[in-house]
Amino acid sequence: MAAAETMAGTAQPPPPVYEPVASCPASVLLAEDSASLLHSTCALWATVFAKPGRTAETMQAAQQAELEGEAREEQWHVVWRPAVGGSGDQMVVAACRSFVRVIKAGDGQEVRVLALAHVASHPDTRGHGLGLQVVRAAMKRVDDDPTIAASLFQTGVPKFYTSKLGAVEISHGVVNSTGEGSDEKRRNGFWDPHVMLYPASAAGAWPKGAIDLMGPGY
Repeated sequence: MAAAETMAGTAQPPPPVYEPVASCPASVLLAEDSASLLHSTCALWATVFAKPGRTAETMQAAQQAELEGEAREEQWHVVWRPAVGGSGDQMVVAACRSFVRVIKAGDGQEVRVLALAHVASHPDTRGHGLGLQVVRAAMKRVDDDPTIAASLFQTGVPKFYTSKLGAVEISHGVVNSTGEGSDEKRRNGFWDPHVMLYPASAAGAWPKGAIDLMGPGY
């Protein structure tokens, strides 16, 4: 029996093919407002983080507004599925954002950290480790840049980051002393129940006390 056949004799579909993770400055992507990659990334986020009125276009506009308001060395990390049937359209199936923020630790010292946001994978492609790939690409910025102390982020699924990435959960409160932000939760700081640091080794020397984002939550 051929390997591509099941016991019933039905041919199995070939495994999906995905491009390697691509990391690109967000400013470059947003400047190309007609690019299919940009539209597909924002469409993915609109699907995964759905709420009334949210579309790929509104997501793109929101990201553009954030970049115009703050210089923060932002990159987008994406995995896409190549065009099928010569259509020329790429479908982004996993993505996240990373950007540098200066925050104030509990001892009052200002620290450069890497923010992680909009981690998403398409519901139809989960189970292939694509979300982990884009997060690892983002965390490589911490590994490669000694001026970034750690990655500081929030999540509702801490086990994903502790068991697969090498992050650690911390018990520090996270606030935003500026009161700035597009909505109440961002004006208050973090809103998810778990605060994470990457790498885990960074937690040992991290000062006690509340962390001040000195800007909107992410």
